[in-house]
Amino acid sequence: VPYFNFAPLHNVLRQLQLAAEEFSLAIDTHATSSAEINELLYGSERLLTRTAGLEGRPWFKHFIYAPGFYTGYGVKTIPGVREAIEQRDYSSVNPQIEVAAEILAGVAERVALLARKISQPYSVRPNMKAMQLQRQTTWPTPFCGAIRARNGWHRRCRQSSVP
Repeated sequence: VPYFNFAPLHNVLRQLQLAAEEFSLAIDTHATSSAEINELLYGSERLLTRTAGLEGRPWFKHFIYAPGFYTGYGVKTIPGVREAIEQRDYSSVNPQIEVAAEILAGVAERVALLARKISQPYSVRPNMKAMQLQRQTTWPTPFCGAIRARNGWHRRCRQSSVP
């Protein structure tokens, strides 16, 4: 088995971990929500997909988890890298590591952006009063902006209990 350079993947996982810690701190200290933050949040999963799909299985678009090539519905994490190694397609391993690192870098950037937006002071946020009024009324989408139930957001309703 040849040597594989997992450094890009390790580096981006560290970036993601730091961004997640920053996001967690921002949520714990500021605990705010807006339509923009919610849109960025629920759109984050799309960053883990590519329209071209997995190599050899273009119908599977998710690059972080997918059913295994030979396992039926058994899930494989980071399937491009894992299956290239399992199938001894060693020339594909490093390019798949780069793809996975690129995808995770996009997620790390999104999480860091969310942390910055949540941490912004109210005075810098545009039209904050309108956003607060919108939180008190029904949401335009089925997703009611539920980031954390303990902050007063209900997961199964279309209204907020936050005054």
